Parts: sequence; structure tokens; C-alpha cells
Amino acid sequence: MTPDIDPRRYDEFVDLFSRNARRLYGYVYTMLPCWSDADDVFQETSRVMWQKFAEFRSGTDFFAWARQVARYQVLYFRQRQQRGRVKFTDAFLDAVANTAAENSDQLEAEQRALAQCLEKLRPRQREIVALRFAQETSTQAVAAKLGMSTDAVYKALSRIQSTLLECVSRTVHDPGKEAERT
Repeated sequence: MTPDIDPRRYDEFVDLFSRNARRLYGYVYTMLPCWSDADDVFQETSRVMWQKFAEFRSGTDFFAWARQVARYQVLYFRQRQQRGRVKFTDAFLDAVANTAAENSDQLEAEQRALAQCLEKLRPRQREIVALRFAQETSTQAVAAKLGMSTDAVYKALSRIQSTLLECVSRTVHDPGKEAERT
């Protein structure tokens, strides 16, 4: 089903959706017990958002609108679900949804801070992090590739983690001071 959207708004939808998709998926996942269910509901939520985008008012809070669509999709999913899985009450889901909504801004700020802090690492540290986490290389393989001992890689990762944690904390809680350090 193609939505009845002014073609000029296609780009608006794509832009808003791409900027909010990760947060929205996190929101859906907080209300469902397993990844596969969250994936299914997120896909359905995305489809419904596209169909109903003509109802969205430009300039208003897209994430708040998307979160409402997702909440209804989660509730609909739960109604359809007749399997023997653990089922949560609506009150519990409302509490989790409210907490997730309250924390989403904090999580987004922490993600931005982490990206900034990663840029501040020395090139060798960024290389270790990229190999280990972005490329999902084992610690042993990172050690072999960089000519380091496995123990040295573990120690480097521990130091990097501490550095990043401290930097993210400073950036989120006192962004002015962290900007002065750069």
C-alpha cells in the first residue's frame, strides 16, 4: 500500500526515519522479550509509519510520534501472540515504555559522546578498537595482526575502555569542560 504523501515529503520521511531508527528499535526492544519479536515489530512499525506519514506534522517531534506508533504495534503484537512465552502485563509494558522514553535522550547523548571520544584516541588505540569491535576480530587475531601479545591487547583494551568511559562521562555531564580539553 502506497501512502498518500506529497512526493516532496519522501525525503523528509527518509531523513527523519534514518536519524531516529536506532533509538526507535531500542524502544521496541525494551518492550519485547526477544530480538526476533523486536525485529518483526520494528519492521511492521516502519511500514505503518510510512503509511501514516501523511498524518505527521512537519516540525513536530518525529521520535515522539514514531514511539506512539511503535507502542501500538507492540500492543497489537502482544494481542496476536498466543504462544506460551512469558507475557507481560500492560502496566509493566507501560512502565518500561515510559522508562525507555525517559532514557532515550540520555542514551543518544552518550552515543554522540562516545563517537567524539573515539575520535580523540590515538591512531593505534582506534585501530585496536576498530579491529576488535567494528570488525568483530578475536583478541588473539588482533594481537597477531598488530604484532602484540594477547595479554598486551587485553591490557590496551582495558585502558581504552577506561579512557572512553571517563571521556563519555565528562562529555555528557559537563560538555563545556570536555570541549576545552580538545
